[in-house]
Amino acid sequence: ILPDDYRGACYTIGHHAFYSHDNITSLTIPYCVTSIGNSAFEACSNMKEIFLSESVSSIGNNAFSNTHIESIVIPECVTYLSLSAFIGCYNLKFITLPENLIEVYSYSSFTSCSNEDKVVLKGYKDSKCFDFAKENGIKFMYINDGIEYMLGDYDGNTEIDAADASAILTTF
Repeated sequence: ILPDDYRGACYTIGHHAFYSHDNITSLTIPYCVTSIGNSAFEACSNMKEIFLSESVSSIGNNAFSNTHIESIVIPECVTYLSLSAFIGCYNLKFITLPENLIEVYSYSSFTSCSNEDKVVLKGYKDSKCFDFAKENGIKFMYINDGIEYMLGDYDGNTEIDAADASAILTTF
């Protein structure tokens, strides 16, 4: 659906470019795309998967709002995440944020989802993502040398519960 380049050059996916295109179910953003405009894929109600290339450096407001994506990995070169990027993504479970993320503009980037209490942010311990999750009571899974860990999730089932507390206490 998207070309690798535009006349030999990198390009931006413009504002509202694919707004409400119901025929999109899965999408890989090519390496030559540098930014995704506001509402570029908003209301693509059948979109379940999106893979962003490492060349993407900015993601606009509402870029993926009201889609059915279940997880997304934000590329390392994204340093700011715009407001409401994922509002209405009811199936969203995991968002992996880059280590060098400087700022998440708003908690609303990940809210207004019926699933918001189950959303897990993945990132690096002591990063901006870690601080953001802690400040807003969002579950956080940290990445260390490519291995993912859920803080407090001893048994690795992505739930922090009494079994985890019991297992942790028996190790001390």
